[in-house]
Amino acid sequence: MSKEANALAKLIAEYVPPFVLFELNDPDVKLDVKNWRNELTGHKAQKLELAQRIVDAFEARGVISSLANTLYRKMGSDDLVAAKFVPFAKDGTQDNQQAALAYRALMLQQSKLREFLVECEPRICMVFAPGRLGTASLGTGFLIGPDSILTARHVVDFGLRGAGGGVYESYCAVFDHVTGPALNDIKDIPATARKVMFAPNWQELLQARDVMPNDGCIANPNAEQIEQLKEKLDFAVIKLAEPVGSESRYNNGGSRRGWFSASAFTGPDLDQRIIIPQHPMGFRQQIDFGRFKEKCPSETRIRYDTETAKGTSGAPCFNEKFELVGMHNAAYRPDGLDKWNQAIRFDWIAPLLPPIDNSTPKPVAAQIWSASQTGSKPIFGRRLLIEWIDRAMSVTAPVVDQIFAAEGKIGKSGRAFSVEILREKLSVRGDPVVELGTALAPLPTKVEDIMATIVDQLALPPSVLADMPVRPDKDAIDGSKKTVTWASKEVPDWFERVLADNRQFGVSLLDYVRQLQEYGQAAFDASATDVERAQGSKFELTPEQQRILATEDGGIESRSRWQLIWVVLRLRTGQKLTEELSNLLARLAQTVEGGTSELGRIRWLFIETIPDFIAILDPRSKEVLNPAEIGETELRNCWRGIANAANYPFDENDPNVVGSLNFFKRLDKLVQTEQRLPIFQQYMFEIANAFRATVSANRSAGV
Repeated sequence: MSKEANALAKLIAEYVPPFVLFELNDPDVKLDVKNWRNELTGHKAQKLELAQRIVDAFEARGVISSLANTLYRKMGSDDLVAAKFVPFAKDGTQDNQQAALAYRALMLQQSKLREFLVECEPRICMVFAPGRLGTASLGTGFLIGPDSILTARHVVDFGLRGAGGGVYESYCAVFDHVTGPALNDIKDIPATARKVMFAPNWQELLQARDVMPNDGCIANPNAEQIEQLKEKLDFAVIKLAEPVGSESRYNNGGSRRGWFSASAFTGPDLDQRIIIPQHPMGFRQQIDFGRFKEKCPSETRIRYDTETAKGTSGAPCFNEKFELVGMHNAAYRPDGLDKWNQAIRFDWIAPLLPPIDNSTPKPVAAQIWSASQTGSKPIFGRRLLIEWIDRAMSVTAPVVDQIFAAEGKIGKSGRAFSVEILREKLSVRGDPVVELGTALAPLPTKVEDIMATIVDQLALPPSVLADMPVRPDKDAIDGSKKTVTWASKEVPDWFERVLADNRQFGVSLLDYVRQLQEYGQAAFDASATDVERAQGSKFELTPEQQRILATEDGGIESRSRWQLIWVVLRLRTGQKLTEELSNLLARLAQTVEGGTSELGRIRWLFIETIPDFIAILDPRSKEVLNPAEIGETELRNCWRGIANAANYPFDENDPNVVGSLNFFKRLDKLVQTEQRLPIFQQYMFEIANAFRATVSANRSAGV
């Protein structure tokens, strides 16, 4: 293991909780994190050994930077922890710029930035069109309606002028290109990305403005050129063959992809941020953060120092409030020398756009129909669990919605599947999930052991355990009573203080800015090009951050690591909790009004057997898992979810639906109940893929 890899492994062992590691997934890296952790149970250096195995797997494929980038994103709720991964995030295939860009990202308030990225990422696409000499013309685009993207006209102009214009298959938008190598050929688009063809008649439906000759090269336009700049705004609204904006981003349902509202904004002020999500040179989606520098004399263009490259044309430009202010279209090269980059101001484009946003309502999120974003784990039934998770997600959820019980004593009844459903529902939130009573975390018998397990899975500092109240001497006077008080009150009260001290934390803005300056400059220096060094480019702080450094007065900013904690406790059939664990868990799970205490921020999912001390007050918060009860109703509901995720009408007479019902009936007669569901899940996954492909083909053909 290299020195760099060893340092990254130590960082992971110290700061990354297990639930984050379980969710790691890379198509080019063979990972088996859960089994590795199971093998290492009891190992004196379990966390470090597990981290080393993970890093080894990525290093063997030469993609350590990919792992660091993933962890940077997943640990974003803790700015300073996330920042520790940036030095490992350099990617030589992208001119080593990613480390510097990540530090620029940290200069924005992380909570708002994360919300913006979650909303923005699925709406950005690569644009493929025919180019000169048989090559592809690459650009970036973004959804402004369910089936309409905005991009730079010059990206598709070669085809519009007749060359290659008749080859329909050459024009497409590619969404979700967020991992993997650069794309330069339409044949290389991976299955993880969503390819959407242009509508067959997109040229007839095109709304666009011409390209300005020598755009970006004119420092002082004359009166005639100023009028040309006002007319030649270099944008194109492309009609897509499918309403991808109305569909769920992932195959299994959930939030819709959506689109950006085409509302005009007057433009940024000097030195305000210009944020550009983009696909430079066909690379996976990236984002850079620069500053507005000037408007052009025509008032139609803005210039900025945000990094771009070939392939960025058509990308949206946002200010630091995440408002759409422009569309990138060119480098600004007066006298033939690169100075800044340039966008068409969005308040000039917006009045010329079709009224898509007002005429088409955005559909609400679809309920998930599979516990996997690929759709490989279809869900039959489980309505009560899914609806409970939705209710329990509110920090202020009432007491009846803080606990759920899934009883199941039959093998293959969906007990472990309950956790997969929970994790999938929480995948966009980042809330930690603590699992107790599994193969990875066997249910302890002592209070000290279960608290150590919880602290470990929450990635809290192990040092907090040193302050846990000491177990009373059982041989002392009233030793038994004192032990009950210790387990049912003293330890829970201590744990509530631990949660309060660690959920919210204060960041000294002065220390924060100093770290940004120190590490940010180092990251930028390591990745700067010779041209940047020659021009004196440097890593810059915002005016407010410069003020904090100068006055050494920044104050304390409060931040939060999680909203809720979800605890899954599996009590196996016939298994009994020790008295002290019963006393502890009864107090921890004693529901209180959500938001009024740290313990009120814990949600409890009990699986297989409900402990005696738990009283389920609401029938909606309990289900009995029995695979024998899965029938045609549950099957039809799954199909409704599949159709809804694609924003497609559900038809009970669809051949796919009818065929699956018939298969289900035959299967019911041929195999035992506990074997039926896994077989049918695989069947449904395959037939659902065929259904979605048919829907996509029909839409592309205008059917």
